[in-house]
Amino acid sequence: MASNNINVGSAANDGEGQNLRDAFISVRKNFAQMFGITYTGDTQDLSGTTFSSDVITQGSTNKFLTSGSVGASELDVTGNGNAGQLLSSDGDGTMTWANAASGGYTTEFIGSSTTVSAVKDYLYILANPSAVTITLPASPADGDTIGIANNLDMNGGQVGNLLVAPGTGGNTDKIMGDASDLVLDNASAAFDLVFSSADAPNGSGWTIVGAN
Repeated sequence: MASNNINVGSAANDGEGQNLRDAFISVRKNFAQMFGITYTGDTQDLSGTTFSSDVITQGSTNKFLTSGSVGASELDVTGNGNAGQLLSSDGDGTMTWANAASGGYTTEFIGSSTTVSAVKDYLYILANPSAVTITLPASPADGDTIGIANNLDMNGGQVGNLLVAPGTGGNTDKIMGDASDLVLDNASAAFDLVFSSADAPNGSGWTIVGAN
């Protein structure tokens, strides 16, 4: 059923609009459609019906104002985005999928000897491993941040066998301008590594921030 127009005339009291009864019949029909009620008569009782999630449409398929009915296509967004992404507006009517701003680190505890391929926005807490190599990402982006914290002074672990290595695969990024591995020889070291393609010491690489 199509929506019902209510003719209010072109000016107040010009006598061209619908009379009150006809206008409210149109209102009743519109509400019946919104609530998914089959309209059978002008004296029909329309009370007691909950809102239907399948009735407000544009054309034959695109639904609006209904739970779960507005997707990327209705917002003119290409694709479905990736897990964890949000819709972001450019302020001018264009919506795109974007990564959510980081609200903090995802924490990973390392308690045994291993090699870890680091992921941005992760905090790696070394909880008594005897030998660990943390390999930094091979293709980082500006602003990527990785946290590392040693927790060995409380657990009697070894120091000197804990390495933070620049990314593999031909990556030439440095740590504080040095291409060699960073050796964690402080049992309670805690710091962030922040990547920059231009402003890190001696060019592209990782800067240590907040080391104790």
